[in-house]
Amino acid sequence: MLPDGIPTVRVTGRYLSLDDAGKPLAGQVVFRAPSLITFANYDVILGGPVYAQLDATGAFAIDLPATDAPGMNPSDWSYSVAEQLVGVGINRPPFQVLLPAATPAVDIADIAPTDPTTPNYVAVKGDPGEPGTPGSQVYTGSTPPAASLGQDGDVYTQYTTATYYGITSTTVTLWARTGGTWAKVGGNIRGSAIIVNTTGTDSAPVADGDVLIRADTGDIYQKTAAGWGSPKGNLRGPAGAAGVVQSVNGKSAAAVVIKAADVGIYVQQTAPAAPAVGDVWLW
Repeated sequence: MLPDGIPTVRVTGRYLSLDDAGKPLAGQVVFRAPSLITFANYDVILGGPVYAQLDATGAFAIDLPATDAPGMNPSDWSYSVAEQLVGVGINRPPFQVLLPAATPAVDIADIAPTDPTTPNYVAVKGDPGEPGTPGSQVYTGSTPPAASLGQDGDVYTQYTTATYYGITSTTVTLWARTGGTWAKVGGNIRGSAIIVNTTGTDSAPVADGDVLIRADTGDIYQKTAAGWGSPKGNLRGPAGAAGVVQSVNGKSAAAVVIKAADVGIYVQQTAPAAPAVGDVWLW
């Protein structure tokens, strides 16, 4: 017998013929560990294959050391199981199984692979594990997060949209919850706005970096923490030269010269009925 304290798993199984008679099969099931197994705490070394003979009903039952027994060397191994049955044309290839101590009894029909496409390594299903720790959640909103919202590890994205002097901008602020409190981890993320105005422009509601163009003067300002400050430049260029008259009375040229014949001058006592363009009438 194995020393008391070494956890074991009872493996059972039964093999019958495929026909309607369901006759018990004969043979054995062989369990092999990968090498000698040492239990230093119990001063014992286990080794060799274990043969489970089928009885007259085609059944077997055997107790084997659990594959996750504490203090075992080596650890993290599995049993190789080979079915050696009489009257079966081809026995299936050996397969691997884990026998954790948490499952003290298992039937080989529950763990042996029956589909050739399934993995060779077959683990015994244990009890359901404990619920995991909830993951972080991502919240969004247009106002700062409420103190009662979420739990530590959650994040919150705040989208704030505002319109100043006809320009609509959206500011993005990032929050994270730690120690039961929401705190900003990054914020006021948005591009600079360009404002066009002709009168005094209040800088208080405008974000730093925004640009003001005075349409009446052409001056360009950029908002800082101190306000608009002095102009950064001006859109207006220098005044151009005086223009030159290049078209008079239907005459077009770089330098127009008008002769007497080009202008009709008429003197009469009554207003003309239909004067021509450019004519001069005296009456």
